[in-house]
Amino acid sequence: MSSQPKGMKQPTSGVSAPIETPSGRKVYNILGNTFEVPPHYSVTKAVGYGSYGFVCAAVDQRTNEKVAVKKCQNIFHHLGDAKRILREIHLLRFLNHPNVCSIKSGFAPDSKIGFKDVYLVFELFDTDLNTVIRSKQVLEEQHHKYFIYQLLCGLKYLHSAHIMHRDLKPANILVNLNCDLKICDFGLARGYEETGHAQELTEYVITRWYRPPELLMMSTTYDAKVDIWSAGCIFAELSNRKALFPGKDYLNQINLICDVLGTPQGDSVAYLKPEAAKFLSEISPRPKKDLAALFPNIKGNEGIDFVQSMLTFDPRARPTAEMLLCHPYLAELHDPHDEPVSEKRFIWELETSDLSEVMLRNLFWKDMHDFAQKENLKYKETC
Repeated sequence: MSSQPKGMKQPTSGVSAPIETPSGRKVYNILGNTFEVPPHYSVTKAVGYGSYGFVCAAVDQRTNEKVAVKKCQNIFHHLGDAKRILREIHLLRFLNHPNVCSIKSGFAPDSKIGFKDVYLVFELFDTDLNTVIRSKQVLEEQHHKYFIYQLLCGLKYLHSAHIMHRDLKPANILVNLNCDLKICDFGLARGYEETGHAQELTEYVITRWYRPPELLMMSTTYDAKVDIWSAGCIFAELSNRKALFPGKDYLNQINLICDVLGTPQGDSVAYLKPEAAKFLSEISPRPKKDLAALFPNIKGNEGIDFVQSMLTFDPRARPTAEMLLCHPYLAELHDPHDEPVSEKRFIWELETSDLSEVMLRNLFWKDMHDFAQKENLKYKETC
């Protein structure tokens, strides 16, 4: 991939000079928030914000490596959130794929008693796909193909490990200047059972614009095909440089989908609960749009078939990531020897456990201690 996204706007620094604590830690004031890091990290700027904290760019002065440090703050305010963050840490430590973000390290304040925040360290990427789409950078169809190919490689790996991401969107896909891509933000990800049937799970996942019909129809039984729908929405957004289904609420979202795909009928709604199927039957019938006209930047019948297969209303008819990688549209990129699967499945033994604050605090502290030991060993080996 020769063309590189250029002209990305860098956020203002917003970082004060650090204050050193008695323990040697450095405390920064970043846009009104404290950010406490070990002495070998030098924070350079704020780069992003999320529901559970914010992310800063930093340099590991021992190796001169640029990293991203995410602060998860007030993690014990809601024990459900603390458990979610702990699950995410264990999942990130499990992941190992070039198109999936994994964790490099982590740390917490010095005192085990009363700490409220944890910090997670990742590889630093230049930007995310949302920024690229909304930039003035020219993107050719080859860029679209390369991005969706990498995304599907990452999904093939995740799904082989029995992991659903459940919140794929352009902002959760990191990109660097040579167009390498990594899936990030696994806060809503879950391991799942391979039973041959959709699993009973919460429907309150996936940002609305990328949420598949089965979740808009309040289904609590679904599988990894929810990620495939999201990938189709992302690919369409790459092509048209705007969201395909920018719904204002869930009813508007369903109507936008029907405007494009036509009103589903017959077997394509057989998987829905009776009340959801009845709701769809009451929507005024409308025909399917001409996708070739809707996506003028996707050339040829193979490209239209490719995006149409991901945006299939019935999840049972949606292809897997592995099947999509074999689609003729990606023939020039597809290499089965360079599209690995996970050798084992992700199982978090504490998934069904009720964890008290004391138990969670001990588990977080153990994870942070493990990170410190491995980081020190790695550094010593490089000296």
